[in-house]
Amino acid sequence: MRKSPLLSIVVFCGAIAASSPFAADININGLANTCNSCHGMGGFSVGLANPSIGGQSADYLNKVMLEQRKGDRYSSVMGRLLKNYTDEEIAALADYYSKQEWIAATQEKELRLVMRGKRVHNMVCKKCHGAKDNKAKDESLRLAGQWAGYIQIVLNRYADPKYKRPSDEMAEAVNSLTPEDIEAVAHFVASNK
Repeated sequence: MRKSPLLSIVVFCGAIAASSPFAADININGLANTCNSCHGMGGFSVGLANPSIGGQSADYLNKVMLEQRKGDRYSSVMGRLLKNYTDEEIAALADYYSKQEWIAATQEKELRLVMRGKRVHNMVCKKCHGAKDNKAKDESLRLAGQWAGYIQIVLNRYADPKYKRPSDEMAEAVNSLTPEDIEAVAHFVASNK
């Protein structure tokens, strides 16, 4: 019995399509389990130095992960981990975490730092991040209720030129702050809900 050439072509193309990374279903739960070890279940971090990512915008998360993978944004672990992920897997993770509930971290507040941070925030940060830092849309980052320790780490990295700083505007703003201002802003932003 002779096989049809058309059938052979269809079978061959189907085999190629099935082996393509674009055709494969992404195991989002498997990928998310890796992320959850640092960022917590559903993206709610319980580690003071790790950001909560659940409820952040998909555009923002995708942008940051791509920057980390390329080495355009400092990361201690993420850059190395993301080198093994495709663009499609990164986009799927960003979409997955954007659909999770944002949970503000419950943390101690020092009123003195919060009040100083509010003054500094209103002078330096408010024009880009808004009054409450509580929106997650497009490429913007929800800061309100994020861990103060994490915010302080990121701001200190922006103040140090040896780290990769993906935003010149952010680096310029942070360069106008003292270490005390940075600590205060971190406490103020973290105290918002």
